[in-house]
Amino acid sequence: MANKDHFIQTLETNLSQNKQQLEKVNQELTTELKKNQELTTKCQEINQLEQARLTLEAETTRLQQEIKELTEDHEKTKTGSLEQLRKINVLFDENANDYERIDFEGLYSLLEKISNNQQLTQQTLNQIDNYLENNF
Repeated sequence: MANKDHFIQTLETNLSQNKQQLEKVNQELTTELKKNQELTTKCQEINQLEQARLTLEAETTRLQQEIKELTEDHEKTKTGSLEQLRKINVLFDENANDYERIDFEGLYSLLEKISNNQQLTQQTLNQIDNYLENNF
C-alpha cells in the first residue's frame, strides 16, 4: 500500500509539474501570438504606407510633368507676346528689331500719342463737318 501511495503521489507530482509546464507554454504561446498579431498589423501598416508612397510618387511625377508643360507653354506665350510687341514697336521705330529689350513705357507713350492724335483728328473732322453743314 505504501508503494501504491508513493506511486500515486509521484503521479500527482508529475501531473502538477506537467500542468505548470503546460501553463507556461500556453503563456509563451499567447505572448508569441500577440507578437505575431502586432507584427501582422505593422506589416499591413507598412504595406499601406508603401502604397501611399507609390501613389505620392506617381502624383509627384505627374505634377512635375504638368509643371514642365506649363512652364514650356508660358515660355512660348511669353516669347510670342514679346515678338508681337516687337512687331508693333517696329511700326513706330525701324530699329526696334535690333533692340535687346522692348521699351514698354516708350511704346505705350507712342500708342497714347497716336490715340490722342486720332481723337483730335476726329474732333477736327467733326468740327469741319458741322461748319460745312451750318454754312453751306
